[in-house]
Amino acid sequence: MKWNHFLDKIGQKNKSHKSPPLKTSFKENEQLLREKLSHCQDVIIATKQFQSKDQPVETLWIYNEGLSSHKQINELVFPCLQQLLESISVKEIQVNDVLNKWLYTDIKKEDQLEPLLRQIFAGQLALLIDGLEGAFLLNVADQPQRTPEESNTEIALLGSRDNFTENITVNVALIRKRLPTASLYYEKFTVGVRSKTSVGLLYIDDIARPEVITKVKKQLSEIRIDAISSYSDLIDYLTDYSPFTIFPLYDYTGRPDYVSNALLKGRFILLLDGIPTAMIAPVNLALLLKTPEDLHQSYLYVTVERFFRTIGLLVSFFLPGLYIAITTYHPDQIPLSLLSTLVLSRKGVPLSTPMEAIIMLILFELFREAGIRLPSAVGQTLSVVGGLIIGEAAIRAGLTSPTLLVVVATTAVSTFTLVNQSLQGVISVIRFGILIISSLIGIYGFLLSVFVVLIYLSNLRSFGVSYLAPISPFSFQDFIQGVLRIPIPYIKKRPQMTKSKDTRRQR
Repeated sequence: MKWNHFLDKIGQKNKSHKSPPLKTSFKENEQLLREKLSHCQDVIIATKQFQSKDQPVETLWIYNEGLSSHKQINELVFPCLQQLLESISVKEIQVNDVLNKWLYTDIKKEDQLEPLLRQIFAGQLALLIDGLEGAFLLNVADQPQRTPEESNTEIALLGSRDNFTENITVNVALIRKRLPTASLYYEKFTVGVRSKTSVGLLYIDDIARPEVITKVKKQLSEIRIDAISSYSDLIDYLTDYSPFTIFPLYDYTGRPDYVSNALLKGRFILLLDGIPTAMIAPVNLALLLKTPEDLHQSYLYVTVERFFRTIGLLVSFFLPGLYIAITTYHPDQIPLSLLSTLVLSRKGVPLSTPMEAIIMLILFELFREAGIRLPSAVGQTLSVVGGLIIGEAAIRAGLTSPTLLVVVATTAVSTFTLVNQSLQGVISVIRFGILIISSLIGIYGFLLSVFVVLIYLSNLRSFGVSYLAPISPFSFQDFIQGVLRIPIPYIKKRPQMTKSKDTRRQR
């Protein structure tokens, strides 16, 4: 009985979400649509009368003034429809083929209310003709968009400069231009009960892992939410891990060339309409340390740069905590000459070393946040000049020691070597945690923090791929390709971590 009651509730819920049909009467449809759109003043609702072959015909025109092309409506649709109605009677245009012959644009017939409203807000023209059932949708969409241009966050030195825009159709075209093959599959989903946001899934069918693609498609089709506004909202529904997972389980980029390279390695891409970036998954920590420019630079230079980025990652994570643990609890481990320098630099500083470090790191985070929010030129100036002025003033006032300021500045510079902004934010949060634990129990707290971070990362998965791959589990082939950079002719196979169907890149 309980099970039947549960099924009845589901059935009633599904029925309540079913879109009501349009009326059979022209006047009733006009009244219904005017009531539905009465508070949408950007929607134009106009009635026009034409003289057909046998009688006057009333028509209803509905379109969004900011999303539809006025030129197409006035210069193409209106004259063609007028000629059509003057030449034949209303009964003769029951079939869509007649309209398609006269109106040189895509035409679809819609009998449901909600899909009709959705298409109106997508820029299409809804045309209702007295004497004909349903509404005709004419594709006259002219949505505001910008042309592909260089990104401000991913500067291209040698790579392409036609970056993604807010239009999902343009973004798909930029990828398709680089991979003109039928094996590149593009599937479109509509997510959001109210927003009706278009989400695009791209993958190469004979390379991507089928189990992952099937699972992603199933999860996308099961999302029930009012609106999706960012990839963060989307990834919470796609991953098996808790939404409270702090490390990013996907990468993002505005570069189509980088996306094409990711597709060829067995990954899939998600595009969100209105967002000028693409989401790449599955990922590992090594991928988050790469940049799109790595594809266009010398293998030796890229290998060295990746080595420095790895050092930057470790320094930004652990340097403040290690400094506090050693100087506060284990000064006997410091060489005598260096220890004397540290003692002299702290002469006259009233705050303890841990409190001093916390205050300086908070100031650094404030400068970083202010630099991000301000315009680029002003933000960079504020971060550099403001840091120098306040740092110098703090030393002169005796609020901090020069040595600790060097440690914090080194940590800040190391953080800027990381490409992924989400990873930078995560490191900033974890850095404070490591610093506090190291301040409480010294080197033991620092080592405990390191072990906790490593254990957490080793258990983390991004769509089945280990976050620490190719280190854990170790794969020599993936280590050579992912962590290092070798010349292209020597890369015979795709990464093992993605478990691609077609493992060979070169025959």
